[in-house]
Parts: sequence; C-alpha cells; structure tokens
Amino acid sequence: MLIIVFSSALALALLALVGQSFRLRLVHRRVAANRELADRSLARSRQINRMLLANLSIGYIAQEIADVIPDLRMVLGGTIRQAKSDGSLTVLAVSEPLRDGGKGLGRLTSTSLEMLKSNRGMPRVVQALNQRQVVSGGALEDFEDSVSAEQAKRLQKKLGIAGLVAHPVIADEQVHGVVTFYLRKAYEHLSDDERETLQGLADGLAVAMVNAELLDELDLTNRRLSDVNQDLRKADRSKDEFVSIASHQLRGPLTAVRGYLAMLLDKDFGVLAKRQRPIVEQISESTNEVINILNDMLSVSRINAERFELTKGIARLEDIAQDVVGEFRSLARKQGLDIELLLPDHPIGILNVDALRIRQAVVNFVDNAIKYSKRGTVRVRLSEQEDDAVLEVTDQGIGIGEADRDKMFTKFFRAANARDVLSSGTGLGLYVAKRIIDEHQGSVTLRSELGKGSTFGFRLPLKQTRVATKGVAPKPPVSVLG
Repeated sequence: MLIIVFSSALALALLALVGQSFRLRLVHRRVAANRELADRSLARSRQINRMLLANLSIGYIAQEIADVIPDLRMVLGGTIRQAKSDGSLTVLAVSEPLRDGGKGLGRLTSTSLEMLKSNRGMPRVVQALNQRQVVSGGALEDFEDSVSAEQAKRLQKKLGIAGLVAHPVIADEQVHGVVTFYLRKAYEHLSDDERETLQGLADGLAVAMVNAELLDELDLTNRRLSDVNQDLRKADRSKDEFVSIASHQLRGPLTAVRGYLAMLLDKDFGVLAKRQRPIVEQISESTNEVINILNDMLSVSRINAERFELTKGIARLEDIAQDVVGEFRSLARKQGLDIELLLPDHPIGILNVDALRIRQAVVNFVDNAIKYSKRGTVRVRLSEQEDDAVLEVTDQGIGIGEADRDKMFTKFFRAANARDVLSSGTGLGLYVAKRIIDEHQGSVTLRSELGKGSTFGFRLPLKQTRVATKGVAPKPPVSVLG
C-alpha cells in the first residue's frame, strides 16, 4: 500500500516536472520568436531609413516597403494607397505575393473617395482614413475594391488571409494615405511587438510620402521658375536688341552733330561771336556726354548678348591718352580743374589692341574724375611697370568709401556719395571699362580714400600686346567711338 502511494506521488511529481519543462520551452520559444521579430523589425527599419535618406521617388520607396512586408512572419503582404489632393485614392504598391497569387488583387487603380463612400466600397479603408485610426477586420471584401465580393472570398481562402488591418499614414497632422496589411492570423491575436512593427512601417511610409510631396512641390516650383526665367530672358534679349538699335540710330546723327560743332569751334566756318562760343562749347560737351553714354549702353547690350568682340589693330597708348586729354581739356577748365598728361621718358611702343575700346575705357575714367572733382588737378599718367603698360587717372575728388570699392566695377552700381554729388548717371562706365580691359587679358586697378580722391587705371600685359616696330606705323587716334 505504501509503495502504491509512493508510486502515485512520484508519477504526479514527474508530470509536474514535465508540465513545467513544457511551459519553459514555450516561454523560450516565445522569447526567441520575439527576439527574431525584433531583429527583423530593426533590420527592416534600417533598410527603410536608408531609402528615405536617399530621397528616392515615393513609388519606388512604397514598392520597397510593400516587398518588405511579407518578410514579417505574421503578414502575407500589403497594399499601399496614397490620398491625392484631388480627392482620389491611388494604389502605389502591392506586395509580390499578392500580385502573383491574387490575380490582380490591389491592381494599380485610382478611385475617388466620394465614389468609395457612395458605393460603400472598402468601408474599412475609408473608415481608417476618415477617423484617422487603425481599423481591423476579417473580410477581404471590406478592404479591397479591385475584385468582386465573391472573388474576394475565394482569394481570401486561397491565400490564407486570416485577418486584415488598415493603418492610416499620418504626418504633420495630415492623412497622406493608408497601408493595408494582409495577416496570417487575426489582428486580435497579434502581440504588442507585432502591432508596433506594423505601426513602424506605416510611420516610415508617412515620412516617405511627405518627402515625395515636398519634392513634387519643389519640382513644380522649379518648372514654374524655369518658365518665368525663360520669359525674362526673352524680355531681356528684346531689351538688349532695342537698346542696340536705338544706340546705333541715335549715335549716327549725334556723331555728325559733334563733327560740325568741332568745325565751328575750329573756325572752319568763320570766327564765332564772343557770346556764341560758350554756347557752342556747351552743346559740344553735352553731345560728347550723350555719345559716351550711348557707347556704354551699346557695349553692355553686346556683352549681355555675348556679342562683345574686339577689333584689334596697331596703336600707341600715348596717342590715345593725348587724344582723350585734349577732348576733356575744355570741360576740365570750365569746371575749374587742371588736367595734365604725364608720359614715360621712353615710349611704350606699338601695341596690338582695339584702340577704340581702349579709348572708351580711358574716356570713362577721365569723365568720372572730372565729374566728381571740385578742385585740384586730374592727372593721366602712362608708364611701363614690370612688363605691363600702366595707365592711371588720378583726381582730388570725393573719393570712395571702403564698403563701396569692391562694387565699383559692377553693372549699374554707383557709390552713395556719388549720387549725392550728381544725381544723373548710368553706373555703366566702369563696368564697361573693366570688360574692355578683361578682354585684353589685362586688369583694372583702384585706389581711393574717402574725401581725398581716387586713382582708377588699368594694366595691359606687354608680352601679349606689344608689336615689333620695324616697318609698322600706327594709325592716328580716332575720336569717334565704335
């Protein structure tokens, strides 16, 4: 009897140990399954993050995420739909198992949300969108509108779909779409970790959709800006053509007027009366100023149209400088200024340059020096320094502030103190002068001190411009600018 009782107790103890061992194995299996799920989720999250950082298209990213979904043990696949601004719901991507075995399940279609509501199609998906919450269910026909109700029932059985859940894709408090997961077991039987994994995929998709929408907006803005830019370029070309034509048309008659005025001042038509000469001189100076402005405008229009070309020939800088100083001597005297020309002891020689353009640059320097000086002397100095021909125009005028010096050769720029002294002016002269010198592979120079004067000039490399003088004679300087 004692033996029987002992045997029974031993059997119960063994059964208890077996039961405990079985429970421990179940716990270990669950822990291992959860660890495997966590590892898979972490790997998928890293993969999705890499795609998001790559700024790929939303269609590509959505398909990659859809193809990742079946790797999760509890999910057969999924469909990803995007809510468009026009009120439609567009399928972006479908997992491969659903495409292959679902006979068109989740085909790429665009469906109006209003149509879905009126036809009562995909009620669970619409509910997830409208209520901004996760909605689950057990019938495929409640989540899919690409097949009939009968087909949905057959496919659900064939594919082994035990449940479905629709996650709204929400970012910045806006619903951007919905992702539907086709589950191997009912949603109610998913663990918390499994549910968090599905939510993580929906959150990653939300980031991708927001990025894609921003990229689409940026692309649209860029296209619009490109169109506007093209229109502006056309308008700018039309403006340059108008300026070019107007400059040509105006310059011809003005050049003739200047020629006749010079003949009057040279007494070719007889001696002018004492009261007439100052008037003719004033007309001549104003005509010269207008011609200089027209030349600058014409040069700028050619620069903008990339038609600014040099016509090089042999010339002497000494001759050009003498011609310009002679042209401005009367104006300087009238302004109470002295103007002098300082030439080197040894001639620089004959250069291969565009004499008319170089003269235009010198004219702009001298013209500015006289305009912005109220006293003293304007000196035009020509010298040879370190294999460069150097021309400098120095004045004792208003000078230029340090903040403005770097901008002086910019198109349309005028220093603030220059505008106070002389309201008129185009801000083109120094810009054109710099372009002329740049085209000769030279460089412009500027030294200035506010209130004490400025020195503008340029350097031309003699190695590139100097010409052998044997048997070569330069043409006389020309006053009419081209």
